[in-house]
Amino acid sequence: ELLQGVPTKIEQSELGMAFSTGIVEGSFGSAGLGVAAKLDDYLRYFYSLQVSIPTTSIIVNLDVWNELDEKTQAIILQAGAEVEDQVWNEMIAFDEYYINLLKETRINIYEPNDELRQILKDFGIQMSGEWADRIGIEGREILNNFHEAVRQVH
Repeated sequence: ELLQGVPTKIEQSELGMAFSTGIVEGSFGSAGLGVAAKLDDYLRYFYSLQVSIPTTSIIVNLDVWNELDEKTQAIILQAGAEVEDQVWNEMIAFDEYYINLLKETRINIYEPNDELRQILKDFGIQMSGEWADRIGIEGREILNNFHEAVRQVH
């Protein structure tokens, strides 16, 4: 509603058909998705929003993590810290690689202007706030912890 659209879940393998039949008129996704789904057959414009770049993550069950002794936790955190910058740089390089592949097609690549960035930022704030309100106190706590983690990174 906020962006005058209807969210639709489509598998990557069905995205081209969804575009060609008019079910989908636009999509948020990575440049890699655009290349893999051959979206140059359907799209003419790609805005590099940096909202969905390839990532490499390790997700750990919190209960299992909490059962580890502090020394083991410290070793794991140190190993992650040692490769974090390298991995982020590699993921950004992958994104740039896919954007360059898209440039070789007939898709026009654009950087979003300040107005579009602000619209999307406002959209994200409103959506995350509505989600947190639906979830309740736990949702607000999760959102606050997320924002704090983002502030620490930036």
